[in-house]
Amino acid sequence: MERRDVQHSIYRSWEMVDLMDLGETFSNGAPLGVNEEFRDLVLADESGYLRVYLAGINLSHYNFLLTDYSYFQFSWSSLDRVRYAFYPNPFEGSAADFKRRRELVESGLITQDEYLSLLHDARLDPRTPLLRYEHAPEQYKELHHPCSHFHIGHHADNRWALNRLLTPLAFTLLILKLYYGSVWRDLGLDDTDECGNSFETKLIEEKANCRLISDALFSTVEARSFFFA
Repeated sequence: MERRDVQHSIYRSWEMVDLMDLGETFSNGAPLGVNEEFRDLVLADESGYLRVYLAGINLSHYNFLLTDYSYFQFSWSSLDRVRYAFYPNPFEGSAADFKRRRELVESGLITQDEYLSLLHDARLDPRTPLLRYEHAPEQYKELHHPCSHFHIGHHADNRWALNRLLTPLAFTLLILKLYYGSVWRDLGLDDTDECGNSFETKLIEEKANCRLISDALFSTVEARSFFFA
């Protein structure tokens, strides 16, 4: 997958988010570059999810932000070398409360430290896991490090194998279906659609754009085990 393919799919992802009335801010239509501060936090063993999530918010290191202040990241480093991530908002309470606090910081009415103090008193409700997807051909090791894989949750070493190279739109549609199901079902309802839901049809169509990876990157032995197809 070329960089231009990733960028085109990012725009299509935002169009879907906007269609479902879940979009708050479209920040960057291009694949994200490396933000060293964010990268170092992600790689540090002592960094909990809350710290990483807030760093992404404070650095605006995302392609787009949802109305509940969850956000998506899409990166491309070379041919077929991609990373996508969904960072859900871990705080209990309404998105409006979270947005109001951010606006106070951005307007200079409270400092960043005061903002963090307010968040310290907020209750966490981390029901939705962090979900990352990577396609890393150069890191592939049979039965140990899948080329194409999901990371579910904040644990760095869990890798759930796939046999396809996902597009940003496929990743986005999966997140929307799994974690915004009520909107997916209500707005996608279509009795004339083969699936009864137009979004389900879009997801099926986009799967066809996620090509199967080669046997050199997904062995016959791995195909006999568990994987996402």
